[in-house]
Amino acid sequence: MPRIGGRQGISVQFLDFSGERKSVLLFANEITALSIAGFLTDFGALQTALDAVTLGTRSGQSWGEQTVVSNTRPLAKDAQIETEMLVLAQGLTSQAPYSFRIPTVDYTVFNYASPPSGDSVILSGAGASAQTIALITALQTVAKMPDDETEPIVIVGMRVVR
Repeated sequence: MPRIGGRQGISVQFLDFSGERKSVLLFANEITALSIAGFLTDFGALQTALDAVTLGTRSGQSWGEQTVVSNTRPLAKDAQIETEMLVLAQGLTSQAPYSFRIPTVDYTVFNYASPPSGDSVILSGAGASAQTIALITALQTVAKMPDDETEPIVIVGMRVVR
């Protein structure tokens, strides 16, 4: 059972076509007896949003205790941990920068800005894909700044990393 209270590290691990694993590590607000039900709902929404934008198999997840989800390798040869999306965020009030990478990303579910910013994802408006909006919503709902578990993050950019 995960500890109650304090900054909570959460992760989702992906397995790629060749059997390599890589995780997305985020931080959440403290989990209490009152907040656990809402946290689990939000963490489930994050898992669903990540599944919609990745080709790899979600192989593990944790929020204090590691859970093995699957050891089945994905069928898509493009499911590679090196295929990543860099997510740029900042603190809602501090505006401090924060970034993380999502491995085995499916580039085809995102819409991109016109060159010269062609690797940048359109985050909002009519140009944003439904998967992008769902991912941003899920991330901004559950993830907090790594140095302040009470400060929400705001996604300010996403771009292809090769």
